[in-house]
Amino acid sequence: MTLVPQAEMFAKAKSGGYAVGSFNVTSLEMAYGVIDAAESLNSPVILAVTDGHRLHFQLGPLTAGLRVLAEDATVAVGLHLDHAESIETAAKALRLGFTSIMYDGPSQPWADRLAETRELTRVAHGMGVLVEGSVSAQSRQTAVATSGSWELPTDDIIAEFLSTTNVDILAIGEGSSDLDPARVSAISSATGTVTSLHGGSQLSNEQVAAMVASGLRKCSVYGKIASRALASLRSRAAAEAFTLLDVVDATRSGFAEGVRVEIERLGSSGQNV
Repeated sequence: MTLVPQAEMFAKAKSGGYAVGSFNVTSLEMAYGVIDAAESLNSPVILAVTDGHRLHFQLGPLTAGLRVLAEDATVAVGLHLDHAESIETAAKALRLGFTSIMYDGPSQPWADRLAETRELTRVAHGMGVLVEGSVSAQSRQTAVATSGSWELPTDDIIAEFLSTTNVDILAIGEGSSDLDPARVSAISSATGTVTSLHGGSQLSNEQVAAMVASGLRKCSVYGKIASRALASLRSRAAAEAFTLLDVVDATRSGFAEGVRVEIERLGSSGQNV
């Protein structure tokens, strides 16, 4: 298998009634864990790199390694740039071969935010790349959602954002938000846009199931998986013969364990076709 067009990935998720997991990584050890889990459960998966973690890696070298892992994988893999904070970073990701890009953008007037996102989408679509956008209840005043402001905005803001920018994926909120599955279903059905959730670590199994049933097709999870990997590392570190290589192994196995749990929750196990 190789990097796959994410439009195809999400079309299959829609017909199969499941969501594809998007998992943030900052190293190849983490990425190996994601692929290990996906292959063990025969699930499509998205490797995500977030702009907010850029102090911990160099985008070019990491992307090169992720592309090799994806091409060697036995399951469908997407490569996603998460929460891009500038057009420059998004443009670099396009050149590096990412299959989707989420653009947050800097804090700027609403009209500028719409114009930048629209132009990025135009360029990305010419390269076969999907674009994810995010809006909050305060979007017309603050183009970037701040902590606690991820509530779904009013229908008119969503309609204006989607019609102006032509993004393919709409980030509907963080896991801590008071999310309404019925409204998510209405947005998905009315717009045909892929709905995406961030902060999936914070949702219970019941909440995840309800969101997927309502039409959620992409879910980003990091915190809970990172905690599992850290616990795995601490357990290994207690051993008398602990070595630096154990750090590598524990990171990979801890990530794999966490990702397997999330794949099962999202219903994508066995869905790689």
